[in-house]
Amino acid sequence: MHTSLVTSRSRGCICAALILTAAAALATIRTIPIDGATSSARPARLIGEVTEIRWDHHDNWGGVLKTADNTINFSTNSRPPFGAVEASGLLRWFGGKAYLTRMSTRYLPLPAQSESQISWLDQLRQHLRDRIDERLSPSEAGLARALVLGEGDAISSDRYSHYRSLGVLHLLAVSGMHLWCLDAILRRLLAFLPAPFKWLRLIMLALAALAAGFRPAVVRALSVLCLRDFARSRGRDCPSGSLWALALWCECLLLPPRAGNLGLVLSYSATAGLLWVNRAHPAALQTAGDGLLPRPLRLIAKATYSSLAASLATAPWLHAIHGTVEPWSVVLTPILGLLLPLRLLASWMVCTPVFHWPASTLLESLGKFEGGLLNLLDGLPGTPLVVPELEWWRLTLVCWSLLLLLGCRRKLLRRALWVSALVFSHGLWRPPASRPGVAVIPVGHGLAVVIASAHRSLIFDFGSRIIPPQELVRRRLWPLLAKQRWRAPDLLVASHGDSDHLAGLRELAKGGDARFLAAPEGSHMPIHGLSPFALRLFNAPVSAQSGGNAGGQAIVVQWANHLLLITGDQEGPALRWLAAALPDTHQLSTTLIIPHHGLSTDGLPELLDICKPIRA
Repeated sequence: MHTSLVTSRSRGCICAALILTAAAALATIRTIPIDGATSSARPARLIGEVTEIRWDHHDNWGGVLKTADNTINFSTNSRPPFGAVEASGLLRWFGGKAYLTRMSTRYLPLPAQSESQISWLDQLRQHLRDRIDERLSPSEAGLARALVLGEGDAISSDRYSHYRSLGVLHLLAVSGMHLWCLDAILRRLLAFLPAPFKWLRLIMLALAALAAGFRPAVVRALSVLCLRDFARSRGRDCPSGSLWALALWCECLLLPPRAGNLGLVLSYSATAGLLWVNRAHPAALQTAGDGLLPRPLRLIAKATYSSLAASLATAPWLHAIHGTVEPWSVVLTPILGLLLPLRLLASWMVCTPVFHWPASTLLESLGKFEGGLLNLLDGLPGTPLVVPELEWWRLTLVCWSLLLLLGCRRKLLRRALWVSALVFSHGLWRPPASRPGVAVIPVGHGLAVVIASAHRSLIFDFGSRIIPPQELVRRRLWPLLAKQRWRAPDLLVASHGDSDHLAGLRELAKGGDARFLAAPEGSHMPIHGLSPFALRLFNAPVSAQSGGNAGGQAIVVQWANHLLLITGDQEGPALRWLAAALPDTHQLSTTLIIPHHGLSTDGLPELLDICKPIRA
């Protein structure tokens, strides 16, 4: 009997490994490469149908073409009719997305296009969206739409920033956790029904998945729930590891190919960490929790233990992409997670004709409590901890050693894992020096230049007309710093006050670790501490003949026999003053960076005559 049991388990492990390997290979083959940034643009006219209408309670940043499902988001002052619409503008690809800028819309009231021809799913989602928007405040409506419809972009910018900084944004992104939570709620609500009617639970879960847009994470969770229930109906128990691997197969087979995203890796990594530690909790933790803590605290302790495992499993991937570590996620996920079932149930109840009043009152009260708590915690250090200079391989070994330690019960192996974690963590406290360099970040209509030395960095201008400031920081700056292992900028320089040059700098300054530099007007000053670069900051005076871009700062970066000149939007007198104030550049190879005003700018020819750049 013992030999048969061991053989069965061994075969199960081998099958699970083969399924996982095949699914990973299939996912790799079907992955679409992410498009690079390009400045090419062309006029475009698109004709489609209005299928969703959302109330926009925060800033709109232009028409974004979602190529995955062929939809365009655009804003209008009045509620558009369902039916055909024509959108015209300038189609521009940037950062893997398509933007339809300078967009104008025209509605086409064709008889063939009517609301009755809109799919029942789009009509259902629109009905839920309208009920949520009219019964809740803008802030709470955004959270409810995120939980019910999977519309993460509906979350208010302040609440999104708080959740993102504290590392608990996964609580608002519809995923398997939410579907499992909804499944537990429905099991209790439908427990009194006869056995044949209990299949209503799966139908309601399928409708919830469709309402959420049938996203990949929801498909994974729904497939796992169906496989689990099918196995139990046959009197069998399906191992969690096999369900995890089969869910990956279901996603690869049912969903269309898409550009690789971090959510897929984070979801499977977090689930793997949870499966590992929950299969074998250390006996010491179980004994201490069962004997010393009351039941509520014991549940919180176990939830924190699982949260730590999920954080350790996902931390290397987050750091590899964003260069950040989110320590507060370990503590806050169990606390805010206790409110998730209540918020999820109330968000669905607010869409009903009977229970919407108590549900809306409950959601508004929860929103005030969460808002005050998040405002208090967001000012704490390490929200998040931006440390792109850490070595990724060392952090990975430390995190995964600790993760294995959490789920290991063999004393000798636990000691070896402790030693390995301590050995690899030694280099985390004193990371090696970074390689100096200069990088221009693609931000569309705007400017952003990072100058990094071995131990610190400076950023000159940071803004964009088409990308919001928070996305600039998290999706443009942090990935660059993580790739180059540069320190987070602690010196900020703005050429002038336009938002397409300053908005991102203001977002960086909120952390309190960076400071602005400015030279006296009509003068220049050196900037020290960025060896091997010699930097000098120029501030052109404001004259009576200056136009809208009067004055402004420019920076000169010199190393070896190279000189780099970076300007803002200066024109006319400011550029002529800069040309006269520049040092002698005849013996240097000069590169000139000008944001977006072009060769027709007044005063630029004089500057080109002085600099004679080899590249501009």
